[in-house]
Amino acid sequence: MRRFLLAVVCLGVSTLASATPFSGVYVFGDSNSDNGRRLQLEGVPLSPYFQGRHSNGPVAVEFLAGALGLTQAQQFVDYAVGGALSGHGNADRVAEDKDHDLALLRIYGARGLKPPNLANGSTKSGVELTGIADPQNQGGGAAASSVKASIAQVGSGSDLALSPAPAIGFSGAAALDGDGKFAGIALLKPVVVAGPAAAAQAALVPADVVRDFLKASGVDATGGSPDAKASVVRVICVRK
Repeated sequence: MRRFLLAVVCLGVSTLASATPFSGVYVFGDSNSDNGRRLQLEGVPLSPYFQGRHSNGPVAVEFLAGALGLTQAQQFVDYAVGGALSGHGNADRVAEDKDHDLALLRIYGARGLKPPNLANGSTKSGVELTGIADPQNQGGGAAASSVKASIAQVGSGSDLALSPAPAIGFSGAAALDGDGKFAGIALLKPVVVAGPAAAAQAALVPADVVRDFLKASGVDATGGSPDAKASVVRVICVRK
């Protein structure tokens, strides 16, 4: 009887190596396990990344396969693709606005979502944020929920602070004003452990900034559903 190892999370390599021998390793995952498949499909990543990996050397599953002595092509099959999202397939970053920490993603496997109506909204004193809470706080679930927040201007600039700061999972949440219209996107700032702290732990990227960003990328922000919960999907991004 042939035994196969499905590598999703690699822990305890030494224990695995000493257990009953396996005859194959099949890998499904993202850039943490991609050993060059995305390079074959899309032509990225290039140098200085190591031979098509999203790293500076072999990825963890390659060390696992080596520890098990399964390095031949028919023994070690790596289906992982950089940019893959669990449950949604691959994702591409179409555009980015670094000044406002906005990114436009194309998620190929997302189904059943309704585009929100992003037109005609304005920034008021209070908003309702709709997002998907940290999966650890809902037993691994992905239910959309809403929380209230007030808006205050930071200093003499155009930055807007949200108070109280929403929980993890609401960064990127849609903000709707009291009339149910789109007012912007919530942005959670990383916690600063050294050096000057951010002016606000949570900020609001105004609706006009979001609309201008989408317009520059060829996305029509008019029309769509008024139900924000039907328009959100959880994407967990890892900064490299």
